[in-house]
Amino acid sequence: MTENPPVPEARPLPRPERQAWLVLVRMAGVDHGHSERLAAVFGSADEAVTGDPAVWRRVTGTDPPAASVARLRQWADRELDDVERLGAQLLVRGEPDYPASLGEIAVPPPILYVWGEVAFQPAAVAVVGPRAASPYGRRVARGLAQELAAAGVCVVSGLAVGVDSAAHVGALDAGGTSVAVLGCGLDVVYPSGSQPLRQRLRGAGALVSEFGLGVRPRPHHFLQRNRLISGLSRAVVLVETPRRSGALNTAMHAREQGREVMVVPGSVLDGRNRGGHELLRDGAALVENGTDILTLLGMAPTPAAALPAAGGDTGLWPHLKRGPLHIDELAAVTGRPVPELLGALLALELDGRIRQSPPLVFSLADAWGANAPR
Repeated sequence: MTENPPVPEARPLPRPERQAWLVLVRMAGVDHGHSERLAAVFGSADEAVTGDPAVWRRVTGTDPPAASVARLRQWADRELDDVERLGAQLLVRGEPDYPASLGEIAVPPPILYVWGEVAFQPAAVAVVGPRAASPYGRRVARGLAQELAAAGVCVVSGLAVGVDSAAHVGALDAGGTSVAVLGCGLDVVYPSGSQPLRQRLRGAGALVSEFGLGVRPRPHHFLQRNRLISGLSRAVVLVETPRRSGALNTAMHAREQGREVMVVPGSVLDGRNRGGHELLRDGAALVENGTDILTLLGMAPTPAAALPAAGGDTGLWPHLKRGPLHIDELAAVTGRPVPELLGALLALELDGRIRQSPPLVFSLADAWGANAPR
């Protein structure tokens, strides 16, 4: 593991230095490791941006980029203003609110964009799995997250459809906190239809990204962000993991970072969990429920009475049987506030009982339409 440059005593940075960090990270050819070493050698990011080219070459092995520093400073000023208007934060490594656990990994992000209300905490567990999860996999992920959140554990995942979204919803339904690590800018709504869950996370958790505002999702971004999912967590739990899966990449990072890797076993008939079973053969811990996870981490299990009741919100079905309804229409006919409805609808959607198309228009899934309670 590469040793990270020393971090000075945590303190909030003045705006010019935060601007300079944005410029330094944005400069072509400067990777995360280089940017931190340059700032350490020159004494600050501001000095590094216009520092001696010979020193730059010695640190990075390349010439300083030819991009206009003045132009990049203008962009950085706009970025800081846009982050503030969004109601988000930009954290530089070494500042007080920067998550300490990320400072332990091989290549921590020098800059972290955070949008939400939760302070990062050491009691965090990642629950990850495939987008094409089965209803069983989604239910397992949601149940695990409920148990963890009820025990005061922050649930970390990647906001993708399938296991990730189920984990976020489970934690929030239990009245806990959850952090979603994105493969795009904070202001980019991805995946499509995730806006309701994003709103819930901002109110009882956070959206996190190392990518600047407006950055679109790319396949390599998700592999890059996986090291942050594991880095923010004490353990990574894999649910329904095939051989070719981003969750396996997260498990690889977890092992490199000294985090626990845990796997929920699955069926041997459909291949959905072959990657997870290989991890078990390689020494990953087998877990079946939240109590198993908490015990392995040395934490007290949560009494069953503290967990939310299962079964979903059937009070919405009589309204949805009449046809697709927008969230505002449902709020009008039920008299319930939109945030409360969003939580109930997301849970039903994850259970496969309703569907959402287009965004915020809900209807009963075909299998439930004829048999929904009256």
